Amino acid sequence: MDKKLKILQIATPVLPISPSMKYGGVERVVRDLDIEYVRRGHDSLVISSKNSLVAGRLIPSLLENTWQHSKGSVEYETDPAKVKQSFENHCLRCVKVILEENPDAVHDHTKFVTSDAYKNSNLSIPILTTLHGDLDSRGIEAIKKISKVRKEGINYFNAISESQRAIFSEAMPMDFTVLNAIDVPNYPFQQEKRNYFFSIGKMDKNKGQDICIDVAKSLNEKLVIAGPVHSFRSWLKKYWEDKIKPNIDSFYENIPAEQIDKFTRNFEKSNQQIIYVGEVNDKQKQEWFKYAKGFLMPIRWNEPFGLVMVESMACGTPVIAYDEGAVSEVITHGKVGYIAKPNDLGNFLYYTKKVGDINQSNCRNHVIERFNIKRQAEDYLRIFSKISKKN
Repeated sequence: MDKKLKILQIATPVLPISPSMKYGGVERVVRDLDIEYVRRGHDSLVISSKNSLVAGRLIPSLLENTWQHSKGSVEYETDPAKVKQSFENHCLRCVKVILEENPDAVHDHTKFVTSDAYKNSNLSIPILTTLHGDLDSRGIEAIKKISKVRKEGINYFNAISESQRAIFSEAMPMDFTVLNAIDVPNYPFQQEKRNYFFSIGKMDKNKGQDICIDVAKSLNEKLVIAGPVHSFRSWLKKYWEDKIKPNIDSFYENIPAEQIDKFTRNFEKSNQQIIYVGEVNDKQKQEWFKYAKGFLMPIRWNEPFGLVMVESMACGTPVIAYDEGAVSEVITHGKVGYIAKPNDLGNFLYYTKKVGDINQSNCRNHVIERFNIKRQAEDYLRIFSKISKKN
């Protein structure tokens, strides 16, 4: 066993961590690393909202997360001053915990080092910050802040793909790259598939659900669309109402995971072509992935990683994606799915028709070999050892 460490992960204050979450990629990464650290005998601490559930030791920051689900939608504080204050309150708690607990490793997932609380703290403990997002306008502003507070030998930065690292390095050098991963045994493998394609993600032009609809209609294929509608953001609400909603044959909300097997059998026989199943939790998502004959991901942005591709392949479901961002780092073309030319619908259609040529076992084995949580945890443990020795 590795030397027992006290590892502190700083989660975002946005969403709670739980065994079966809906929206929340960063929270899943924190959750699964926490579980793996506990398995290895480490003292795993997680700073998150009070309503989180973790395998190790939860240290609450805020009483509740800043995004609240209400009647199927999400309520989000839009006042910049209040958003900043919530973040600062979260970070003040982080400073206090670091001083009290004196952990062997601090892993920041929320840009804690950009906060006023950190800047004013004079903390000298090494901190690894993993940047999970894209270098959009908000990302650029965060990088500018980081560059100002970065302390040599104290602040280290990690990318989640080489693609993301290359983009971020134009603004600020990255120290490490660790690819994301999943706890593979939680994902059921299915050899025999049902006659539908699957799409999941928040309703967003960058995610390309409108292209998925074009693909389904062009090839006369059935399509299941899942994911949240973030109506509190006007451009996302407009995309949903103009491009997606009018093309849905039927709307289903919160089908229990144990009923998805029967539902997909009936869906195969029905006259419905394109259905929307709402925002789904982990158990529901795994069932939709398990029975789908292919996962469509015609993205229009530099996807920093794309954990959904890994989740799909773990269930034995091939991925067809545009060659954007980290897609080529996750998919081996022709073995576990296909990589189409960006924004080339004809090329995407061509590869979608070839999905039956992919061996489902290859997909599962690819994830076991490259994207299992054991490998990810080991990568981070090596980094913790490296930066601690420098100090």
